[in-house]
Amino acid sequence: MSKSNIKNIVSVLISVSCVGVFILFMGTIASSGYQIALVSSLCINIVTLAGLNFICGYGGQLALGQASFVGVGAYATVIMATDFNVSSTAALFITPFITGVLALVVGIPSLRLRGLYFAVATLAFGVIFHQVLLEGGAYTGGPDGRVAILKPLSFFGTQIISNEQKLYFNAGAALLALLVMGLLMKTWFGIGLQASKVSEPASSSIGISVFRSRLAAFVLSGMFAGVAGSLFAFQTMYVSPSSFTLMMSVDLFMVLFFGGLGTFLGPVVAAAILYGFSRWLAAFPDIQPFLLAGVFLFALRSFPLGVGGFVAGIYQRRRIARFQAGKI
Repeated sequence: MSKSNIKNIVSVLISVSCVGVFILFMGTIASSGYQIALVSSLCINIVTLAGLNFICGYGGQLALGQASFVGVGAYATVIMATDFNVSSTAALFITPFITGVLALVVGIPSLRLRGLYFAVATLAFGVIFHQVLLEGGAYTGGPDGRVAILKPLSFFGTQIISNEQKLYFNAGAALLALLVMGLLMKTWFGIGLQASKVSEPASSSIGISVFRSRLAAFVLSGMFAGVAGSLFAFQTMYVSPSSFTLMMSVDLFMVLFFGGLGTFLGPVVAAAILYGFSRWLAAFPDIQPFLLAGVFLFALRSFPLGVGGFVAGIYQRRRIARFQAGKI
């Protein structure tokens, strides 16, 4: 293994460790079961947004169906565990493969499109999924949704029951998602995906398959969403169409834009924004869309590369200064 590869792995591990300390701190200051559940939701959102970062951030495509894939993961977990007697742990591991295959089916025709046309295609998938939930009968529970009668997750003889245990488990899932995202972006796949975002003709000329790279990113995005949906089902024990709306997909993209598309910090900052809205603005649901839109417009004006891009820019400028000073 080359020295640069070791350096990349170490930098990712340090970044993941810093996020772990942040989550641990948030869990420590949580003073009630409700606040602990909010920190657990923050971790689930990190998984969701890390997946969205593959296709929107590193792939440069506007995908507006992430909430639908989260919904597929949540409903698939509930249906498998409740109606088909699949163990909760097995359902958690099977779900990402279901959403990954679905993302493959949706992505093959959709990724032939470009720009807003691709966005509309993913939006159409969200509309179809929402209608399926409403008309799904006993399996989906219709507009009322379903109460999830799920047995606790069990690993190595330990059952995950309490809010604190769920928090630690969801935090582990969030850190693993960030670790996978960070390491994959250091591989040739990640480099090719980012190159195709900058210039498709140039990427194709050096042998990079733009379509295959983006399709792989879209499948990864769907798999991460499936894991998040499964964790959501175990967290809330209730699923309904109102939890996976088209507006949720738009919200996920807007907060990821503010956090920083195509950056490691992007999903973390974006999840923190959603956490803040849930904790301090839960009593004002009518004004949340306006404030979220305001955050998005502020990012467009002041942080076009997002918070993560801003931080990365500072780090890059310092490296350049050190190089010019002969310290590197």
